[in-house]
Amino acid sequence: MKKNKILRLGLLALALTLVTASLVSGTFAKYVTQATGTGTVTVAQWEATLTQGTTTLGSASSTESVTFDLFHNGNDTGVSADTLIAPGTSGTFSFSYKTNNSQVARSINVTMDVSSLITATNPLGYLKFYTSSAKTTELVPASGVITLVNKSVGPSSTDGDGEIPVYWEWPEGNTSAADDPQNLADTADGITPIKNANVILTFTATQLNTYTAP
Repeated sequence: MKKNKILRLGLLALALTLVTASLVSGTFAKYVTQATGTGTVTVAQWEATLTQGTTTLGSASSTESVTFDLFHNGNDTGVSADTLIAPGTSGTFSFSYKTNNSQVARSINVTMDVSSLITATNPLGYLKFYTSSAKTTELVPASGVITLVNKSVGPSSTDGDGEIPVYWEWPEGNTSAADDPQNLADTADGITPIKNANVILTFTATQLNTYTAP
């Protein structure tokens, strides 16, 4: 009888051991999946330059202001130097801007500050600026500043490059009379002439985070 009890206790212990082992093995078993991936990052290109002929006036920085010789290309032989202007003189100059290699949307703004030419004491009120040689569209200053370019283009646009021609003239008076209002104003400008007046061109290209095509 005692042997049977011992046998039963042994079988019970064996059964408990098997059950416990099963539970332990179930507790620590798991599925494991691991994956490793590599992503590449490419920074969008930015290009914004302003040139006059072969000279680069502005690049890299988002804003460049340059002072240039506005009247060096005068075409009148009736003055002693081609850097001087007087009634009847005229000329032209041009700039180029380049942003097409940029891979982001951007705004492009080019202005020309002529406020030093229209000062209160010596206003060159009859000096005119135009967009073409036909002189049909006048570039009128607003608070002394002429806007030459003001537009936004998309990240894949091909119209982000452009040429900016500017034509200028100082027209003669309507008559040769000394009391012609324009002759009087022009003569006053000549008696006390403006010297070394600066004309400042500012080129600004700015990235746009969003863009909607017009």
